[in-house]
Amino acid sequence: AYGNMAGHVADPYDIYLANTLRVARSLQEIRGTKTKFVYVSTSSVALPTQTFYSASKKATEEMIQIAVRDWGVKATIARPYTIIGQGEQPEHLIPVLINSCLWGKEMPFVERPVHDYIDVEDVIKALLTIARKGKFNGEVYEIGTGNQLTNRKIKETVEKKLGVKANTKLVKEVRKYDTTKWKANNFKLRRLGWKPKLSLEETIKSMISDYLPM
Repeated sequence: AYGNMAGHVADPYDIYLANTLRVARSLQEIRGTKTKFVYVSTSSVALPTQTFYSASKKATEEMIQIAVRDWGVKATIARPYTIIGQGEQPEHLIPVLINSCLWGKEMPFVERPVHDYIDVEDVIKALLTIARKGKFNGEVYEIGTGNQLTNRKIKETVEKKLGVKANTKLVKEVRKYDTTKWKANNFKLRRLGWKPKLSLEETIKSMISDYLPM
């Protein structure tokens, strides 16, 4: 995947080359075989405000559905929500909040937007569950807790764990696609026997350990 990180250049050609055209090639290669294909999409395909990245993923989902219908390809779609955990990109919200608490660096902050936060370990287990038990008929599986939390709640949880306030400057908007409704419907995954194991507090605690001196 390409186009969803701060260091990625927002060039539509590069984004579609990575996220759509290369998947099209993979679909051609498995056409007529017994290969099963799990495509990792993104929850942002369902947002009212799209980006080049989410639009490329949305187009790829539709292309996979056509390949399943017309070519008989065995494929399924996984849509992870907001993945968090140790090793997370430093420009993401929780790492920035941790650094702000520890070092006092001011950060722009919007309180109301929400995300369905899911630990990376739970995401991996979900993907393995889909690969082993999922339907490969174009089915879409959403990977998330089914609960949405505001940026404000995340900030308060990080501050509580560290015992220090973050240095935030309230602003009206950071990203145009932020929303107040963004959570997974994980019913299909739960029917396969999967459920999230790690709580937000456990994940944030493990993430903080990455930033503290040994």
